[in-house]
Amino acid sequence: MVEIGLPASPMGYVYLIHFDSPLHHARHYIGWTRDLVGRIQRHAEGRGSPLLRAVTASGIRWRVVRIWKGAKSLERHYKDFHGAGRLCPYCTADVFAAQGEEILVPAGLVCEGTRPQIQTDIPF
Repeated sequence: MVEIGLPASPMGYVYLIHFDSPLHHARHYIGWTRDLVGRIQRHAEGRGSPLLRAVTASGIRWRVVRIWKGAKSLERHYKDFHGAGRLCPYCTADVFAAQGEEILVPAGLVCEGTRPQIQTDIPF
């Protein structure tokens, strides 16, 4: 199991995944789970959402870039927002820096195919 330092939560977690290369038009995935570590592991093994299965099968690297603690309704709110790129610290690093905001993101899980590894260059 991949350890990223967050325990299971009865409320749950909303997470944002950034793709290093787009798959058709998609560059991000937003999901919700109570067991973040287990869910990310399932995505890495190709047993998650259809989009991440396709991304992983295409050999596209991806990483968890942001995590919010919250209910499933928060996931729906972010998906309805249709602006995952504006929530992504990889896509908006210059914007956050210009506003003087510190970006707090988790230790990212980078996946190449079905071999997950911890990416340690992202502080949490």
